[in-house]
Amino acid sequence: MNIDERTRIINLAEKYLLSDGLIFSLDDLVKELKRGKAKLYYYFVSKEELAKAIFLDVEDRLKNKLDKSSNTLEVLSIYQEAIIYTLPRIVNRYSIDELYPFRSFLFFNCC
Repeated sequence: MNIDERTRIINLAEKYLLSDGLIFSLDDLVKELKRGKAKLYYYFVSKEELAKAIFLDVEDRLKNKLDKSSNTLEVLSIYQEAIIYTLPRIVNRYSIDELYPFRSFLFFNCC
């Protein structure tokens, strides 16, 4: 399966976001992509736009999992993954002011 360049960037950037939070390095991302920064900025005009794309991608994946699941325990497991595991790894390092631009993406429009 050949994934498009934008999706490849999002998938790799998600790895950095989960390990380093919102302070992940675009230089490290570009180095691993083996592409220039121009290619990154072709798809995303800023780091914030890239982070929002990651949050939207995670939200879509979670919604797809939830839509396919009829098992209550599986649904709870999906929410646990999002709310108890992934979200705190990203959010706990920052103040409310730093997270404010990402508020709608961080809470998956569920609350």
